[in-house]
Amino acid sequence: MKSKVLAILAVGLLARPMAANAVPFQFSYDFGDGNVVTGTLNGNQNGLYVENVTDIAVSLNGVQFAGPLYFSSWDSSTNLIVTNDGTISFDALLNNFLFIDSDYPASFPYTNYFLMFNNFLGNNVAETQGAGQYYVQNNPTVAGNWSLRDASVPEPGTLALLGLGLAGLGFSKRRKLN
Repeated sequence: MKSKVLAILAVGLLARPMAANAVPFQFSYDFGDGNVVTGTLNGNQNGLYVENVTDIAVSLNGVQFAGPLYFSSWDSSTNLIVTNDGTISFDALLNNFLFIDSDYPASFPYTNYFLMFNNFLGNNVAETQGAGQYYVQNNPTVAGNWSLRDASVPEPGTLALLGLGLAGLGFSKRRKLN
């Protein structure tokens, strides 16, 4: 009976859904001319996409953009920026986001931004300006130059519980055989 309880507990730990807490992601885009945008954000993965994006940090060639960054998108039908809405994907060609250091268009002056979207001509564009550096653009985006990866680390408590459960199963099986 004890081994069945331990087995159910171990399976429950393995099968439990992942917590809905946001996890950290790291991203980068290499413009191919020596300019590289890197950064981090928190969010929840849903298939090819990252949702509920917060805590965005962006650097251009190692120099971090100052101030809080706003998350927006481009509406290609109106050629306008849509605030508080965007799409971040592991596939560069599905991206539609703008990280900008002002609440644009409500607050127009900005100095730092990084964007990836499909423009009104149907071209996927990646461009940046910031950190006292010049404007850089890829039109079209080079999909292989985009990288987005989960940077989370499993919690030690979760790994310890899993290890204890598996050890318990092993000991109960060994005792049963003897």
